[in-house]
Amino acid sequence: MLTTEALHQVVIYFTGAICAGILFIAKKLFNKIDCFKKEQKIQSLALQSLLRNNILKIYYKYKDNKKIPLYELDNVKSLHSEYNALKGNGVIEKVMEDIAKWEVVRFEDLK
Repeated sequence: MLTTEALHQVVIYFTGAICAGILFIAKKLFNKIDCFKKEQKIQSLALQSLLRNNILKIYYKYKDNKKIPLYELDNVKSLHSEYNALKGNGVIEKVMEDIAKWEVVRFEDLK
């Protein structure tokens, strides 16, 4: 039979072991969360770059005529909305201001 002192030592030992296990698991989880945040930031920047590139493609495609078909205007507005949601920079804002001044035409009228 265990004495009170021995039982107390066993409880302390197992409590310490459980706390150490919890801390080990918590550290692993925090490391995973940190890796996930870094990966998410990289993916966000990559997506932001793709959106910016697509907006600029549309801009340079129609900038000489300053006329844009409605479907392309809708597309560029949608891209811009997503770009803003990802906290894109102000360069695209100037591009969007220019596009807003263009004449909206039917696709057939561009030729």
